[in-house]
Amino acid sequence: MDLADQTSDQVRTIATASEEQSASSEQISRGIEEVTQIASETTQDMRRSSNAVDQLARQAGQLKTLITAMNRSQA
Repeated sequence: MDLADQTSDQVRTIATASEEQSASSEQISRGIEEVTQIASETTQDMRRSSNAVDQLARQAGQLKTLITAMNRSQA
């Protein structure tokens, strides 16, 4: 194999490796986008859950106040 053939083979090898690296980079980029989207959705869900817990706590406090008032009026 002469020098020109060796050089040509090396160029093909480098080109193939570059294509594979580019494909891998695209997959990583898509994965990062998916993780970002999931994190955003999780944040929104956690906010909704926190609001629901706060609302339940307020309602429980109101219920406790009503029960206490009912017990006093019956005593």
